[in-house]
Amino acid sequence: MTKTSQRDYSIYVTPNKTHKDFLISWVGASAALYIFSLILPSAVVLGNDKINGLLAVVAAGLVIAIVNFIVSIYYKKLGLKIKDEYMAALCYFLADVVVIWVIKRFALTTGLGISNNIYVLILGALLAFLKYSVDSNMILGKKKK
Repeated sequence: MTKTSQRDYSIYVTPNKTHKDFLISWVGASAALYIFSLILPSAVVLGNDKINGLLAVVAAGLVIAIVNFIVSIYYKKLGLKIKDEYMAALCYFLADVVVIWVIKRFALTTGLGISNNIYVLILGALLAFLKYSVDSNMILGKKKK
């Protein structure tokens, strides 16, 4: 009788923490943009004649989540030793503000229009807080060790 080797496919099925954090960031950024547009409909406009509002929210949230993911990778790869954890939140804030501003500048292509740069700063602060909360597991209800 010969033994057949069984492969472990659990790595392909089970998502790890990085995937969960990315999905939480994507959904959170999309939800924050949508809620922000509901609260201030004259300041944040979703969609245009070419792009549906839902597609604009999902695409903008995806871009923000990808940039946050890249920032966190380079933050760890470069070995930056930031003593204060709020400095990491500041890095996310700056990245979010830049990305939202770029998305806003290409409103005809992205479908996300923001009327004033003050709203970009407010939205960037909200998204940085969301990313900081995901990193410190405040949303998931777990305390950081």
